Amino acid sequence: MPRRKLLNVVATTALAVAFPACSLFADEPTPLDAAPQAVASDAFVLPDLNDAFADFNVSLFDIPVDEPLEFYQKRVDDLEREWKRVSMPYVRRLSESLEASSRRASDAPASFQDSPGRDAYFFFGSPNNIPTPSGLVAAPADSVPARYAAALASLLKRLADSAELSVDLRYRYYCAWTNVAAGPLGKEPLEKLRSFYEEQLAVEKAKSPLDLRRVYHLRESLKAIDREAEERVGLVVPLPPFDRAAVEKLLDVPQGESVDFYAKRSQKLTVALRRAPQKEEDRAFISKIREAQSATGRLWREAALREADALDVDAAKKLLDVPRGESAAFYRTRYQETQNLRAKLLGYCNAGADDLGDLRENLGAALPTLAKRLAYADDLDPFERFDYFKRWIGFCGVEELRDALDAEIARDATSDFDLARRAYVEYRLLDARLTAAIAEARKDLPPMERSQATTRLETSISPKLRAVFDEIFYEIAERADDGALPWPLGETWSKKAEYFAIRVDGYVGPELATRLRKEVCAALADSEDETDRRVVRSMEPKIRANEFIDVELPVAGQTLDGKPFDWASYRGVPVLIEIARLDENGGELQARVEPAFVVDLDGANVFELLAEYEKAGLRRVSYLSATLDAARKFAESAANADSNAPYAEPFVCSPQDVAPENDWTRRLGVDWKRCWILVDKDGCVLATIPRRPAGVPQTPEIVDVLKRLFPNVSTCERK
Repeated sequence: MPRRKLLNVVATTALAVAFPACSLFADEPTPLDAAPQAVASDAFVLPDLNDAFADFNVSLFDIPVDEPLEFYQKRVDDLEREWKRVSMPYVRRLSESLEASSRRASDAPASFQDSPGRDAYFFFGSPNNIPTPSGLVAAPADSVPARYAAALASLLKRLADSAELSVDLRYRYYCAWTNVAAGPLGKEPLEKLRSFYEEQLAVEKAKSPLDLRRVYHLRESLKAIDREAEERVGLVVPLPPFDRAAVEKLLDVPQGESVDFYAKRSQKLTVALRRAPQKEEDRAFISKIREAQSATGRLWREAALREADALDVDAAKKLLDVPRGESAAFYRTRYQETQNLRAKLLGYCNAGADDLGDLRENLGAALPTLAKRLAYADDLDPFERFDYFKRWIGFCGVEELRDALDAEIARDATSDFDLARRAYVEYRLLDARLTAAIAEARKDLPPMERSQATTRLETSISPKLRAVFDEIFYEIAERADDGALPWPLGETWSKKAEYFAIRVDGYVGPELATRLRKEVCAALADSEDETDRRVVRSMEPKIRANEFIDVELPVAGQTLDGKPFDWASYRGVPVLIEIARLDENGGELQARVEPAFVVDLDGANVFELLAEYEKAGLRRVSYLSATLDAARKFAESAANADSNAPYAEPFVCSPQDVAPENDWTRRLGVDWKRCWILVDKDGCVLATIPRRPAGVPQTPEIVDVLKRLFPNVSTCERK
């Protein structure tokens, strides 16, 4: 199987295990062999469901009553583990059939890989949703996937309503239950999904006292459903074959239409360009699509300028006056009108109407006032007031946040929403101070480095700025000490502390982030809150990971031929070790990603770059945290994937008698799904590149160290 297919299957199966959903709303599930959606074309053959799950331990579906909570918690873990074991091969077969069907239907090998929404074919968190080229098919009620979802829902609901568990743990089980019981996330059941969450919201609102976190979770779920209905993001939708005749109709772009018309036409042309066959004889047609795109953009700008000229500026300026004493309905309408007009003005300014920039800026200045009025409107729902409160706080700078915090302290209110407001202001104030401190530290950098988000700042932080960091970290740790008190509507300060640590690690460096994590772990050492304990467990490996620089790396394992790996033979030269965690079938749990530092090189191919360093004496090892069989499968798939496979050195995998989760990489805190480690000639760690969360910049320490180790190697300079 091509490697890319395998990785997609593994990643999407992990989603299915983590966020299962049950089709509780199917009136009469149709057997798959009789379902008209099951076979969209002769090219697609649905794998047999009964055969695929014949090996499932169905005895786990029998749930006895009056058992201790520990029994039900263990049964949840056993069910999820069994589902992952049995469903993996089925998902792989399903994805292969779907991909082959799509490629044959479109007669274009590249179109499926490049088409938007290609991942929509796979499970989107629904064990009993069977994706086909025509959409979703619900699994029969007596099938293993449906029975699995029903059993899991029953267990999770029982745990969510258990008074013996902590509030935090009950909340986690409740969220998991709604994900299971809510139903599939396809097109047709979307309104039924909304009805389910509305019904649960009514149930929770009728309770006294109110469980704020549950209510907030349900409200946010309803918002997510509305966004999905509007944007169709994440839904399993059919991907029809490329329709050349339909695309040809889009090429003739009429003049004199509205801005919205040209915006939608541009979107359709973009989709058509991605779906277009990538054959030599189709290049002329693709050029026509690009020409139509260009014409659409030009006509959009002309339409935007026409609308800008026709704009009633005097009427727009009336929105700048925010009167006092009006109702919440008035301020809510005014807020939406102001937001909508600002969005239009942004388009006009982008089209060239620069004279409207001041009006747009002034409208933006009116939004905080409107949000603040709504944040304290007594005739609004408390949750809606809190939403507007967060919007208002989002407009505030450091000094305004200080004033807002002083005002909340002066109010001395004790309701849950009052405490939530105060905690939120404290968090945003610390975040703003941290951002300001990082910006101040960047001023000491050379201009070229100042613009690079991935530049670390340890060398440029003055003692004064370090003291600012220490002050902020102390306050975070102090609040984390009170982590047993729930953070507003569902989180804790310990989770926010980890967020701060990630930001600091990405923008500043591991030294300060490690210090913060240590302080927070110390503050939470005696916490009985389950979330706090979970955060501490996640912080400890990261602390160890940032502390094993200059530590000798005890690489141990076996090569693919089953012989012990001779780590001692690598002494005397620098070694670059790539670590990847695999599943039992040899697939990575995270899609293949080139090293992070590739983005910091001006067009250089990372493998060509490493080849130059290897010529200069660098050696490489690919260490796979997996069993020997899984490592062999991975090596075979990697070798067959493409000619650009970067594995010149032998594969090394975990010792045969050691489980992957207990190998030396985990003991050192290397719990990333993929990372790179550079060691010196004595086997001591010089630099690392772990995989960081989305939105956190990767850091190029390994490139910097390689350049120092091999100053004579000719490489491409950074942008």
